[in-house]
Amino acid sequence: MIAQPPQPDLDLASLIRTIPDFPKPGIQFRDITALIGDAAGFAESVRRLSARAAAHRPDVIVAVGARGFVFGAAVATMSGMAFCPPARRASYRVSS
Repeated sequence: MIAQPPQPDLDLASLIRTIPDFPKPGIQFRDITALIGDAAGFAESVRRLSARAAAHRPDVIVAVGARGFVFGAAVATMSGMAFCPPARRASYRVSS
């Protein structure tokens, strides 16, 4: 495994595509597929998020949704913290 070196000058916004009026008029959807697919871009975004989180001195990283899980787990790993993906209570129901 080769770690990506820090790239503080990397323009992360250039890796995020805006799709106007999706899923409905007036919404500006941000597609992060290219950001996640770019090793240097993803690594730098996780570094930056980790630095912002560290300023708040968290004990655990909690993130919701599919995007949150991708970035939250990476931030937690980089920060040496636990990751907690919350789920709706209904997700744990077991029929008897």
